[in-house]
Amino acid sequence: MSGLDAEQLDEMEQMVGELLKKPWDKGRGRQRELTLREALVVASGYMRQNIIEEVWAEIFDVDQSTISRYITFLTPLIDQATAEFRPSAEEAAEATRGAIALVDGTLWPCWSWAGERELWAGKYKTTGHGSLIVTNLAGRLTFVSEPVPGNQHDMAKLKESECETILKLAGDVIGDKGFIGTDYIITP
Repeated sequence: MSGLDAEQLDEMEQMVGELLKKPWDKGRGRQRELTLREALVVASGYMRQNIIEEVWAEIFDVDQSTISRYITFLTPLIDQATAEFRPSAEEAAEATRGAIALVDGTLWPCWSWAGERELWAGKYKTTGHGSLIVTNLAGRLTFVSEPVPGNQHDMAKLKESECETILKLAGDVIGDKGFIGTDYIITP
């Protein structure tokens, strides 16, 4: 459910555990509703699968508010623990230099913020933040752009972005119809 295998989850648990100011399981007093490992499964799975908090609460037989607290608490720690594994724009540019790259836009859905029109993505008919995903020809992730408001089209996300710099160094770039109009991305 988290998208991590057992070994990756072990490593994540160790890295996040080292970042905690206090041990997850203090050994005395009221115990937490989930173990650190379970809470990491929830937080990682929530980010990866976009399964709503109420469903996670039902799966682990806890209150939705507990799930919400754990996701809110652990997400920045997961971000910090995994930072060294995410390629920088410079590393991504070097990895794509002269190679074939694939690019596509995606939407990271969020709560339905009715008053926040810039988050509304008409194509997906929901609210969220958008990013560009760059992979190599084998589909291995090379770079993910910083999120922007969901109402931005793929071309708007690309213009004057780190992704544009990265992709211009590639030998060839393949994208979908969202990139029609560039002189360096092959589109249908």
